[in-house]
Amino acid sequence: TILPNVDLVRIMRITGEILYQALENSVSKYPFFEGRFSSFSGVKFAFDPKKEPMNRVIIDSIYIEGRGKLKLDEEYILAAKNYLCSGRDGFESLKRGVFLNENSTAKPINQYFIEFFELIDHPEIMKNLALREKNSSENKSSGSHSDLKYCGLKPSIISNLLKLDKGEK
Repeated sequence: TILPNVDLVRIMRITGEILYQALENSVSKYPFFEGRFSSFSGVKFAFDPKKEPMNRVIIDSIYIEGRGKLKLDEEYILAAKNYLCSGRDGFESLKRGVFLNENSTAKPINQYFIEFFELIDHPEIMKNLALREKNSSENKSSGSHSDLKYCGLKPSIISNLLKLDKGEK
């Protein structure tokens, strides 16, 4: 099942430190995948499974699409399921983020997928969204997120996680 649990999508402002801790939590139980092993869109990073949990992510490997290398003291916008934003599955760090949308205005995650697939039949709208995304990523300095209606979900096949073995660095 693609969406076994329908949950609200919450949009948050978080620091790079909070994101780093969330990435650490995501790989802390590796090689087991239950719960914590999350998918991240727009984030690439490497981790060393031989290191102790919560010390596996190679911090210099964390790359944020459109922003470059992660900076622990900068702010980032995160869209995630309410379950994780509430600190479940060990994502305690996310509880320190600032919500930019209320529960009452948050959409269920499946609604974003429905809207995306409805847009596929309208190439002019998809082109406009791509231009809008390009323009918003070029305006990196403000850190503002004035349009909460556009969350930037864009399904794609990417390779964004590198597991280091055999002494690779």
